[in-house]
Amino acid sequence: MPETSTPPSQPAHLPGFAPEATALIGLGLGITGLVLGLRPRFAPLPLLATATAAMLFRDPSRVTPQDNTSLYAPADGVVSAIDEVYEHRFLHTDALRLTITRSLFDVHVTRSPAAGSIRYVETDARGAGEEGVSQDERNYIGLFAHWGPLLVVQVAETVARRIVCRAQVGDDVEAGARLGLVRFGSRVELIIPRDATRLDVVPGQRLQGGLSRVATVM
Repeated sequence: MPETSTPPSQPAHLPGFAPEATALIGLGLGITGLVLGLRPRFAPLPLLATATAAMLFRDPSRVTPQDNTSLYAPADGVVSAIDEVYEHRFLHTDALRLTITRSLFDVHVTRSPAAGSIRYVETDARGAGEEGVSQDERNYIGLFAHWGPLLVVQVAETVARRIVCRAQVGDDVEAGARLGLVRFGSRVELIIPRDATRLDVVPGQRLQGGLSRVATVM
């Protein structure tokens, strides 16, 4: 099932890995083979580096249930916070904010929690928070589902200042579609209308992006 109405063409890549991983893994294996022939005892070093790169660039295929009454986790990680906010960028209403913290070892892909149309995309490259306090860089992706709006926020922490956003305004996406990624540890926030949805997770719970149900549409 297509993830967007006009999916961009992508170069061939290793199944289960992001496209960027193909060249890195190939280079790492090539160097490992070269070192193995010249200095066999040093071969474990480039092999370990190649395995680490492969782990960081994992992008497994997942089948998300196409259930219009449920919202699914936008990212792998642990529920680190649940709070109430007034969302002024896209929802313009009282909302529940679910914060998912990803470790270095989690899959770094951000996925759509539901099927719908991308209506809003904005990157705050300055890292200025709502109260003018310096914060981490953020990328906002507003999705309009059949029942209403929701907002996915990719947050790049200090060691990862590069956010990749694959969503564009006008894209139609299915639940579980890849929206972007942030590497080397990050956070993803899911902000949903308080009166239209009910959260089904608790702080400390581990989630899998595109597979774990996190909320129910009321």
